[in-house]
This record gives sequence, structure tokens and C-alpha cells, in this order.
Amino acid sequence: MNAVYAFCRRTDDIADGDGSTEERAEALRAWRAQLTEHGEDPVIRAVVSAIAEFDIHPRHLHAVIDGCEMDLEKTRCATFEELEDYCSLVAGAVGHQCLGVWGLHGPAADELAERLGLAVQLTNIIRDWREDAARGRIYIPQDLMRAVGPSGVGEEEILRGRTTEGIRHCLRDLTACAGKAYGQAENIIDALPRREKKRIWPALIILDVYRNLLHRMNRLDFPENPPRVRIGKLHALWIALRANLRARFG
Repeated sequence: MNAVYAFCRRTDDIADGDGSTEERAEALRAWRAQLTEHGEDPVIRAVVSAIAEFDIHPRHLHAVIDGCEMDLEKTRCATFEELEDYCSLVAGAVGHQCLGVWGLHGPAADELAERLGLAVQLTNIIRDWREDAARGRIYIPQDLMRAVGPSGVGEEEILRGRTTEGIRHCLRDLTACAGKAYGQAENIIDALPRREKKRIWPALIILDVYRNLLHRMNRLDFPENPPRVRIGKLHALWIALRANLRARFG
């Protein structure tokens, strides 16, 4: 898990680092070459060893780089399906790696990684839409923006970073999509045999923590100056204990 985290962290730092877009794109290409050629970078060596030990396909590492390259090349999503594809790269691929380390493989693992990855990434997008807009990025799909009212939501509304009723409508739609994905992920976990459920109880922690964040934002209904939504330490401990017990005993 340390190796997986370090690889994803380094990839993200390269994409968000200093330098022009082309310089960062070139740095990502060099990073991908290290991965392909099993280079000498300690992080590359560690993650290559980890995916070999836990039978994780290298495409899930390359997908993380693909997602960061997409962030450099595109700052808009035309449709929700396009946003789903992006979430699959930057979050679903991480889920595939984590579940592999925890010992879950096969169709259920694949579907769980995609559903939980989508839910978590949508939650991040809903929480951080202002910060993304300040960097010129709009992850709210344009088809959702056009569907709001008679005139839709314009990009300039989002780039201003002020919550309008139209933006609030879009965020509610994304919240509903995230909630559905959390429910689907939970159903996949509930259907697993107990021995497999016990292996992946960290996935239940992730699900409960991020779904709690989503519920808190939804209860606030996206005000103009929202507080930073967080999970307190005691609440996080309770979620972890509950997830462990649920995985062990149902």
C-alpha cells in the first residue's frame, strides 16, 4: 500500500508541479517510460514489485498516468459519460490496485473498484469545484449544465466561483449520481462471501468516510460560503471500528 500510494502521489505531483503544461506533460512521459522499462527510481521499483506480488495488471498504473495527462490536455467534460471515463482513470484505477493488495480479484473486484472510485471522485469534485474553477478546470459535465432551466448554466458562472441556483442544481445532480454509485458499491461488498469481505474492510472505511462527507455537503445544500466539510477523529475511529465489525460479522 505504501508503494501504491507513493506511485499515485508522485504521478499527481508531477502533473500539478511547476513548469509549463508541455514541461509537465514531458515529465509524465518520462515517468511512464520509467514504469514501462522498470527504471531505477525507488518508487517505480517498489510499485513494480508490489503489483507482481499481488497479481495486479500494470494497466492500472498506466491508467493513473493517463488520467493526469487528461488533466493537462482537457479542462472540460462534455458529457457525464466522459466524466465517468475520467473518474475511472484517476480513481477506479487506484481502487483496482488497492483491492489487489487486499486480496480481491475477479469481476466483483473490477466492478467495486469502478463504482467506489466513481463515487469518491464525484464527492471530491463536488467539494472542490471552486478550487478547480480557480485553476480553469470545470468537471461539471456540460450536458448537466445545459439541462438546467431554459438557458442552462454558463461556464462564466462556474469560473466566478459563486454559488448560483443553477450551479446548486448541477451539484445536486452530481450528488445523486454519487449516492447511487455508493449504493452500488455497498451492494457488491454485501454480496461477497465473509472471507472476502474481511479482506477488504478498508474499502468499507473509504465508502463510509466519503459518503458521510457527501451527506454533510448535501445537508448544507451548497451555500455561498460553505465551511470545509471534514470527518472528525472520533467519528473516523467509529467508522473504522464499525467497518471492521461489519466485515467480520455482517
